[in-house]
Amino acid sequence: MMIGCPCLVPLCLNSVLLTAYTVVLLLMRNHLFVWSVFSPKYLYVCATTVCVYVGVFVVAVTGFYTCLVFAMRRKRQDPFSNEMGKSLIGE
Repeated sequence: MMIGCPCLVPLCLNSVLLTAYTVVLLLMRNHLFVWSVFSPKYLYVCATTVCVYVGVFVVAVTGFYTCLVFAMRRKRQDPFSNEMGKSLIGE
């Protein structure tokens, strides 16, 4: 949760920004100004959004992998092999 929330803020902001630019680009597609000035800005926002999505995906996969490794280690660990287990059974 501590990693997920900060990743969602730039993801949502870039997605909203990309959606707004797409709507503006579609509404004003017949104007020359849009293709000469606004199109590079739109491509820049597209590239930024893709980079943010890739970064969030890497963080999500890393978190999932870490949780999976800890769960597998906990599952494979014998409860009576550690010191606490030995003291409980009286050894």
